[in-house]
Amino acid sequence: MVLALDESTLLSEELQLVVLRLGVQSYALAIADVREVIMVPEITAIPRQPRHVLGVLNLRGRVVPVVDLRLALGLPSVAAVSSSRVVVAAPDGRLVGLLADEVSQVATVGRAALEPLDPTVVDQSDEYARGIVRIDGEIVVWLDLAHLLAAPAGRSAVAA
Repeated sequence: MVLALDESTLLSEELQLVVLRLGVQSYALAIADVREVIMVPEITAIPRQPRHVLGVLNLRGRVVPVVDLRLALGLPSVAAVSSSRVVVAAPDGRLVGLLADEVSQVATVGRAALEPLDPTVVDQSDEYARGIVRIDGEIVVWLDLAHLLAAPAGRSAVAA
């Protein structure tokens, strides 16, 4: 018996993830949510925004809000350095910039590499992560941007 697999079957069995670093921990974003990765441009502060919203940037004529991923995840903020990048993503159809310490790679992993979150480690009511993925022997938290960026009242925390 010969089993034929077409390209769409193979794609559904694999995940493509953009891997980024915040300090020593690695996080991943679904590549479908990522539009581009850019050097950190000038960011214009906007008054009275949530603490994790740094301001806005000009991306080829479009005003894009920028979120400090560290602050959004409850980590301490650090100053941007030469390896820092802004990941331009559109998790819900609207562009948002995500400040990361570094973007390390685009990884393709099998869906079998995805492990569910252990409720003793991650509060399931927070839903900021889709799961844990092992990439090159490293544990990587796969982020759910739509949930991470959503405000408690159901409005987006990054209105543009």
